[in-house]
Amino acid sequence: MLMKDKTSRHSIFIGVQARLVLTFTLVFLIVLAVVFLWVRGFVFNLIFDNIKSDLIAIVETAATDIDAQAHTRLAAQGVIDDGDYLGINAALRSVKHTNPKAAGMYTYVQYSNEPSQVWLIVSAAVPPGVEAGARDTALTAARFPGCTVDPSSRPKLRTAYKPPTKIRADFLRGLREPAVTSDVYTDEYGTWLSAFAPILDATKQSVGAVGVDMCVADIIAVQNRVLQTLALVFAGVFLVLAVIIFAGAYNLTRPIQKLTDAADRIAQGEYRQDISGLYGGRLEDEVSKLARVFEWMVSQVREREENLKQQVTELKIMIDETRKEKQVQEIVETDFFRNLQEKANAMRSRTQRS
Repeated sequence: MLMKDKTSRHSIFIGVQARLVLTFTLVFLIVLAVVFLWVRGFVFNLIFDNIKSDLIAIVETAATDIDAQAHTRLAAQGVIDDGDYLGINAALRSVKHTNPKAAGMYTYVQYSNEPSQVWLIVSAAVPPGVEAGARDTALTAARFPGCTVDPSSRPKLRTAYKPPTKIRADFLRGLREPAVTSDVYTDEYGTWLSAFAPILDATKQSVGAVGVDMCVADIIAVQNRVLQTLALVFAGVFLVLAVIIFAGAYNLTRPIQKLTDAADRIAQGEYRQDISGLYGGRLEDEVSKLARVFEWMVSQVREREENLKQQVTELKIMIDETRKEKQVQEIVETDFFRNLQEKANAMRSRTQRS
């Protein structure tokens, strides 16, 4: 009892069932979290990597189709909707016809007086006075969910533009080599991915660049819905697994708990414990074997205790008899007892003579 009290003061009891439930629940929680993060990171990054590859292909095709000399003349002294402008516009619209996901397509050049600023030159929007085909009409009427840019709008020639800080480096790098914004960015018009490619002349020198903006607000919205659904599915799976783990842990630990309860009662002297239900079935395991051995041990302890009680009783009787003999011997050896004995013998002699 002293050891039990000492142990209870210095340790915390956590049952096997609780440990099993906590351990397996934590393991499954970690696994589900890893899978969720993998889907969120790897799968969606793969989707956006494919989109970026498509954007690079679109912008490189557009840059290849543009007449570099005409673009140089237009940027230097051209007039909006002149021959050079319309030729470049037609090239951009031709690329856009096969890539309707491109919400905006335009060309630009480096602004000499401000390195972080550019001039917008030509837009892929249908110019006034140009007969729009069925494809142009369909693209002009198209709207991109989550973005507010009108496909029919276009900037004026040589409009100064300072790219947002988040994409400025990629925007300017597009004047030298193909580039795509590393991350999705958001401005007052929507959520975008953009790609850029240089317009090269016959000597492979850059005379400007083509930019393509793709609205990805709807993709982000779909991604968020998928993640929410996935989170709900994972939460449901986790709850189901938690119930299964609890039920399994209960079935595994119930025999152990029954043995523990029986051991507590035996420690208090109640040897009549029925644990036969823990063994004897068609399928047995370590717990069944432990129950058999435990029951045998209890029977041996009970038998030894009964034998010990019998021996103690017999020893007690022997001790009592020895004590009585000692007391009688002490009385016999006293002078008073000898005097009484002499008087009794004398009286017995007189009686016999009489």
